[in-house]
Amino acid sequence: MTTKVHSYLGGLNQDVTNKFEMTSNATVTVGNGTTTGNIHTGGNLAIGNISPRANALAVGGDVTVSGTIDIGIANITNDLSLSGGDGALRFPIASSIKVLDNSATSLVIEEADTAYVTIVTTDGSEAIKFDKALDINAAVQLDATLTVGANDQGYDVILYGDTASANMTWDTSADDLIFNGAAGLVVPDGQFTLGSTAVTSNASELNLLDGVSGLVQADFTKLAAITSSATEINLLDAITRGSIIYGNASAASARLAKGAEGTVLTAGADDISWAAAAEAGVGYTNSSTSTVPGTTNTDLGNLTDASEDAFGIQSTPVYDLMDPIGSLVSLDLGAF
Repeated sequence: MTTKVHSYLGGLNQDVTNKFEMTSNATVTVGNGTTTGNIHTGGNLAIGNISPRANALAVGGDVTVSGTIDIGIANITNDLSLSGGDGALRFPIASSIKVLDNSATSLVIEEADTAYVTIVTTDGSEAIKFDKALDINAAVQLDATLTVGANDQGYDVILYGDTASANMTWDTSADDLIFNGAAGLVVPDGQFTLGSTAVTSNASELNLLDGVSGLVQADFTKLAAITSSATEINLLDAITRGSIIYGNASAASARLAKGAEGTVLTAGADDISWAAAAEAGVGYTNSSTSTVPGTTNTDLGNLTDASEDAFGIQSTPVYDLMDPIGSLVSLDLGAF
């Protein structure tokens, strides 16, 4: 084997196994000091007290590179410091960064041990956590649910408008959605619901209430004291000629339409109703102890005396009157 070694490579020896040995603190210079040369190795190259892997470069100390390093696979067990230029880690082709699986701190971007971004790969809890403020200057597209805070732990959310002091604020401490400044709420007709009741009035109808004052305002105050339901009030809207509003068996307002001609209003165990009129006439209930009218002297006279009444006045005019059993009797109303 022929080996050419520059004359000033002091402390470099070659043994019988073709292995070069350098004395302590020796220096190897490739080239003539001004013109660069190359070092080629077909096996392992170890620098320092370290054992390299197969076909690998193993460095036991610091490596300073002032140019470009093309790396296929690199295992770095200590810090990797990038300096010079913009200190960027560049990928010249489409690449990926693969992180450790099932770890709460699979990859942490930090400054002086203060975490800024943490990639969590814990099974079932995978997430990217931002521990500092996130300032996004471009459009954001969310394809899933957006949740702010958690149950019983809310956070303020503010949406700003172009006008100064105009914003919509979800105030978590007040549990209120607040429109500030020139901010407003625009709702299409028929799309506004209070509780479970849809508001069917349009803006023009609601604006009729704007500026209400004086007697009209007093009337609204009276209306506010009304406890009737909408159904009961609507009975007035459906009223017709001759109808009667009454309280039914359920103690609620009800409407009874006008009865047919000749019918009378009746009341019994049920609600009031219209019924056919009974036969007209004058009658009484007789009993074994009652005195039959027309058989004794009364203030109308003795109806059975054909000559004179109880006052001694001659009975000359005779009028028909139905007696208790339906027969016609003579009635003396006295002399005229």
